[in-house]
Parts: sequence; C-alpha cells; structure tokens
Amino acid sequence: MPNAAPPAQADNDLDRLKGWINFGVAQTGNLEIANGRTADAIGIVERCEERDRAAVRRSRPKFLGLF
Repeated sequence: MPNAAPPAQADNDLDRLKGWINFGVAQTGNLEIANGRTADAIGIVERCEERDRAAVRRSRPKFLGLF
C-alpha cells in the first residue's frame, strides 16, 4: 500500500522528539544568558576591586608628600 498512512506511534515519536529538541534549544539559550550574566558580574567585581585598590593607594600616608 504506497498511500497508507504512517502508524500513529510514529507521529507520537516525532512529536516527542520535537519536544526534546525544543527543550534543548531553550536550555542552550538560557545557558548563553547565564554565561553572559556571569561575565558581566565578573567584570563588575574586577572594576570594583581595581577602584578599591586605587582608593587604598591614594589614602596611604606619604613620606614628605612624595613616597
């Protein structure tokens, strides 16, 4: 029978596979968002630490105003 419809199970399997693919794509997108936020947070912390180091250097007492 060349015009026979595929079994119902095949449609169900294909739908299940599409669901898993959509899940994987969504999770990948969420991972990229999380990695971006991590990089942003690391950058913020690095800038804050550098600002703090500079403030400590400026606040140290100097000998004869030079050192």
